Amino acid sequence: MRLLKYLPDEELVELKNLREYLPFASNSHDSTSLLKFYKKNGFKITSKSLGKVKCIYYVRGFDVKQRLAQLIEFRRNIVLYSEFFEVLHNRPPVGSRSKDVHALKDRLQSQSLASLEAFALTGESCLYGARIVYLSREDAVAAIRTIVSGGYNYRAYIPILDAEELYPELFNQKTMTYIANANAAGFYSFLRISEERINFYRPVTKSNRVKHSGVSGFLVEQASIKSAVVDAFVSVNTKVKSELIQEIKEELLADGVEIGSATFGINQKVSDYLFVVPSNLGGVYNEQIPSILGYFSVLYAIKPAKQGQSAFLRYGVVANEETVSTFQTHKGRHWQTNSLFRAGLAASIVNKWMGRSDSQGDHYDHQTAKERAEKVGELMLSEQSRFIGDLANKVRAWTDNDIPTQNVQTLLTDMLQTVHYGPLGHCFRDINLKPCEFHLKCLTGNSGKGCREFVVDLLDPVQIKQVESERNRSEIELARLFEALNRPGIPVESVEMHIEHQMAIFRNSSYILDNSEVVLNDIQVEKSKDYQPFRTDGSVPSDCVFQCGVA
Repeated sequence: MRLLKYLPDEELVELKNLREYLPFASNSHDSTSLLKFYKKNGFKITSKSLGKVKCIYYVRGFDVKQRLAQLIEFRRNIVLYSEFFEVLHNRPPVGSRSKDVHALKDRLQSQSLASLEAFALTGESCLYGARIVYLSREDAVAAIRTIVSGGYNYRAYIPILDAEELYPELFNQKTMTYIANANAAGFYSFLRISEERINFYRPVTKSNRVKHSGVSGFLVEQASIKSAVVDAFVSVNTKVKSELIQEIKEELLADGVEIGSATFGINQKVSDYLFVVPSNLGGVYNEQIPSILGYFSVLYAIKPAKQGQSAFLRYGVVANEETVSTFQTHKGRHWQTNSLFRAGLAASIVNKWMGRSDSQGDHYDHQTAKERAEKVGELMLSEQSRFIGDLANKVRAWTDNDIPTQNVQTLLTDMLQTVHYGPLGHCFRDINLKPCEFHLKCLTGNSGKGCREFVVDLLDPVQIKQVESERNRSEIELARLFEALNRPGIPVESVEMHIEHQMAIFRNSSYILDNSEVVLNDIQVEKSKDYQPFRTDGSVPSDCVFQCGVA
């Protein structure tokens, strides 16, 4: 805002000639319009009468300079909201209104300006004036300092969300919920947290719209985090004994102690236990206060003690010294479970009765590989549709051809010397004498048509679930490979090789799950380009003279 040419202080300038001196002036030639325009823009007008009606209006040079000085000073002391936003976020705002209710609260002002005033602030011609939203220079500096520094004492406090990122072992995603619902307990109860939500600002890194965002949340005093860890440690370890006693007391006096496992649960009172003994109070047994024969009491009776003999010696049980010294009560469950398996009881019934899942029950089956082979052979002979594999197919073929059962039994005895558990089924290869080089690639073998020493039990839910998981993995992998097949820079031969391998896994596992029979004769099988798993041309590791396994 400066004069276009020199203007003496005492010179009187007629209103219509002000355009020669001002950078923005009225283009009107009507004296009434000129008078209204310059009065509205704050100029002191001097009039000179030309008669009874007409007047000529002037402005002194000094008054023009004084008004321009006022506009310059006004512009120097304010910051437009659009300028403030651009400084803060490095881009102009979309609108002229702010949604900030914290740092800019009571600092934003608005004012309607005349046309010359608007020109002084914006540098743009505004014939009808403009309405501006602005801050004082001091308020703008204070607001930027508040937003950039977060609006809180960052040297003493930290937002809960930042604490979750810095200390994930202490804070988690539920921390805010506990605090907001006033349910802070345990470790959280020792923290010094703001009593209510605080408005503050966080830097935004994943957005190109704003650099800082106003949020609402809780602040925690940084020094209280370390002290809370110590206080929680002391509290937990001093209260655990009393809390345990109180919990046991409440359970005993109510519904009894809960006994449960993955598949079994019951609340049992003291009077319902198999063994209840008189309590021992100061060396005196009191039958009026019965007690449970606890774990350590049983262990004390079984293991040898300094003041008495163990149950092995008292009841004449013959056992070596190592068995007596290392015996634990849990070994009885192993013995009982394994005995039931050896007796031929169905695994699902045993696991249900013992309160275990099918996968857990496998760890309690201590049958030898030879014993397992005898059981599988008996089942394969009596339930021929139960198994899938080269050997099972051969047994069915011999039976269909009326080969005597004795010969089929001899075949099974010769082939099934051992049976081992595998991740997808049974393996009857004697891996102690002939290690397998397929590396658990039972579904594909050496040629993609399955290993001839692999058998799947269709009534074993664990095996079927594992085969289903294998098929799902191969289906996902095939989708990824087909998507990558046409990508530039990827060798087609390598992708096709992996597709062929995954396709073999998918088809063979689907064959098992569908329990389907491929209705083809041997000649048709040889001509077919499709895989025929576990039908013909299956492979074993010994097919390679060097036992090299998969080619």
